[in-house]
Amino acid sequence: MRLGRRILFLDVVLFWSASAFLFPQTPKGGARERLRLVHADSLVGASVAGDDVRELWGDVRLIQGEAFIRCDGARWWEGENRVVLWGSVTIYDGKRTLRADSVDYDGRARREVAVGRVSLESGHRRLRSRMLTYWQETEQASAEGDVVITDFIEKGTLEGEKAEYDRRSAYGVVEGEPRLVKEDSVSGEKMVVDGLRMAFWEDEQRVLVSDSVRISKGDLRAVCQKAEYRVVEEDTGLLVLEEMPVVWQEDREMRGETIDIRLEGVRFEGAVIRGSAEIVMRDSTFVDRLQGREITVEVREDTVRRVVVEGQAR
Repeated sequence: MRLGRRILFLDVVLFWSASAFLFPQTPKGGARERLRLVHADSLVGASVAGDDVRELWGDVRLIQGEAFIRCDGARWWEGENRVVLWGSVTIYDGKRTLRADSVDYDGRARREVAVGRVSLESGHRRLRSRMLTYWQETEQASAEGDVVITDFIEKGTLEGEKAEYDRRSAYGVVEGEPRLVKEDSVSGEKMVVDGLRMAFWEDEQRVLVSDSVRISKGDLRAVCQKAEYRVVEEDTGLLVLEEMPVVWQEDREMRGETIDIRLEGVRFEGAVIRGSAEIVMRDSTFVDRLQGREITVEVREDTVRRVVVEGQAR
């Protein structure tokens, strides 16, 4: 099972699935298909701030292109290309399903806002938040409030208070004490990554976690100020810890200027400590201290099998 593939990257970019459905782009050379009414228990013409609107009530169903819309009520400014949907709003296009308490589409500003218990499901992925906004002109999306992104196959979740994505540059940020949790579907073992900010570059398959980074998995714990994850090859990733990194594994404490941790899925497969490298091993009666310019730790099945010290070894 591919748990290692983009262990951080995949979960972060799940956020983008929201804009891909709710906010389709206007086709080149033609206008967006207009909204059409299929059913409503009642339709009332009204005037709001001097503008004529249609108010739809009860089992409201509309279609636009391939999208089917259902809600309890809607206010429709047909001439202004704007509609506000409320009450158990569901939008479905055959590939993705959006649910929210309300959705406000402003065609003139080319902006859409989903508010209240927002849930977007696409295949095996789901995004939840209190608010989701997309700007068509700049191709930027933003989710706010209790953001939770889940991948059911990869057994991963990402939580934070705010997530933003720029489609043109394929760059995104998750803030508000984000937490990433990866779970092994066989053993149930989890790896948890905490920080204050997570940035990702989709094309480069690279994620940067910064400020007060904390990582835990079984008996492995690590702290640093900056951690970067890179995809190395199929099912294998490299987690680079920088700025005062410390790793604890069983009775060992590892320190250096940088520490590279090799991961296969959520399994710790080894580490390379560079620059003033040090491993301290303690038990009830003595302390062993290994020092050198570079230390390589080889691990198999989460157990240290070999340690190699190079350069000014002590």
